[in-house]
Amino acid sequence: MKIQKYQKDLSTQLYHFESSGMYCEKGDIERAGDAVVNSSKWSENELAQLEKIIELELLRYGLATDKLTLDQYQKIVSEEVDTFYQKWHMHIFKDTSISQTFYTFLNKELL
Repeated sequence: MKIQKYQKDLSTQLYHFESSGMYCEKGDIERAGDAVVNSSKWSENELAQLEKIIELELLRYGLATDKLTLDQYQKIVSEEVDTFYQKWHMHIFKDTSISQTFYTFLNKELL
């Protein structure tokens, strides 16, 4: 599986991990994460969710840049999703204020 770098001019939708076969550059992910952390006072579980979203986005970047095989990537994502759910009793990509804010900032980085 080869995924493409997200390019606004090639896509009619905003980028989101769950609805895209594309990836974002590491710097864009990190800048969006920093912007979110500094944009509000977040709870512990919100920050945990943000941390995992960023981690999964960086894993996708690793897959796209051949740092991970597809099997490694799928195994890690599955384990991270399960572990997060067991600890926080919610899905990593549950539609929350912090996930919405992250993807808003990330899509601004991508413009």
